[in-house]
Amino acid sequence: MGVLKIIQAEYPISFYSSTPVKSKNRLFIRINGTGRVYEVTEKSGDSLTIKRIDSTIFFGYNGGAYEFIYNDTIFSLGGNGYWRVNGQFRFYSDKNHEWDIIPVNAEIPMNNDCVHYHVASGRLFYIQVPFDGPVTGKHIPANQVYSFNIPKRENTYLGELHPELKKLFPYQHGFFTVPVTSLNMTFAAGGGGKIYLLDFIKNEVYRLSNAAIEKTFYGNSTGVREEIIFEDNGYIYFTRSNDPLHKLDSVSIRLTDFKKAAFRIYTPTSVFGNSYYLIIPAIAVIIIIALAYIRRKNRVAEKIRIEQQFAMSDNHENTFKPVELELIQKIYAVSQLGKSYSVEDVNMALGLGRKSLEIQKKTRTDTLNRINHRFKMQFETQDDLIERVRSDEDRRYYRYFIREENMKKLMS
Repeated sequence: MGVLKIIQAEYPISFYSSTPVKSKNRLFIRINGTGRVYEVTEKSGDSLTIKRIDSTIFFGYNGGAYEFIYNDTIFSLGGNGYWRVNGQFRFYSDKNHEWDIIPVNAEIPMNNDCVHYHVASGRLFYIQVPFDGPVTGKHIPANQVYSFNIPKRENTYLGELHPELKKLFPYQHGFFTVPVTSLNMTFAAGGGGKIYLLDFIKNEVYRLSNAAIEKTFYGNSTGVREEIIFEDNGYIYFTRSNDPLHKLDSVSIRLTDFKKAAFRIYTPTSVFGNSYYLIIPAIAVIIIIALAYIRRKNRVAEKIRIEQQFAMSDNHENTFKPVELELIQKIYAVSQLGKSYSVEDVNMALGLGRKSLEIQKKTRTDTLNRINHRFKMQFETQDDLIERVRSDEDRRYYRYFIREENMKKLMS
């Protein structure tokens, strides 16, 4: 096989590692450690033409995240930045060209060391490797196995990884895992001939019995490692680290090359068992649900109070409320200096600094619309008193100003 060359690339493509993600009709390239998304727009021979389709400007918060396609949408789970390993669940909005976060039942810090995506059931199975959390001071000493239900957004603790498989982690020389979609299993290889197939659905382990395959990966001691690794139609494809051309080699993988092991991937934890890692998440979920209910109840009450406070007046009322007059004066004072008022400035003027984004947006919009409506009704004009323009720093946001002639009309 030849080597695909990417043309029309830019700095992050050549500097960061990348992950191809394929939907039904589209092929994307994700740049590890960034939020950048590129789409392959054309393929010609061994060359790909790509186009950046996101508007991300931040780097370094999701290195090692597991990225996948579900219902033709790009999702990302977990990853790490400089100080923290996270368990955040994110999706890429093809409409807004941005990433957004989705709440989950419990955030379990993880990365893409060993993840099995069971497409049919919409579940991910992953191994949480040992790590220290600099932010929380929490130490995860043992390898834990979890499943993540994508449509339900639920993490479930399955049990502790078997001691034999713990020898694969973390990061031994020659360690890698490859999803084998043709067998619906994961190929996991570590040093010392430890090569397995992991069936997370049945919680079964198969040990490699074909010495030829082991020799393919570990037949010398030159320190050469496999780099680009993926499976397709029963073959694992890979490149060698000492090959500057990154030529793809392959090896056939069949279940007949393995023998079923006497141990399982993990020891299932009984609901009534004395398990720290089961009880703590259960208590945390109960607390989260209770707090979420209280918070939602308070937000609804606060929303009603805010809406009552800033309720739309009758269309024939031409007087401005004190809070509206104060906002008008503040915006005009800034406008006289040749500047403009930001969204955050408007929120602070209306006393919304600590309110939810939903309440901020609704109250801000209602107030500005009410002021402009009264101005138009009172002076029989089509002009807005408080005008808006898009911010030069971020085109998604607006800035607000008042023209001097309109303010004089209001003051007359």
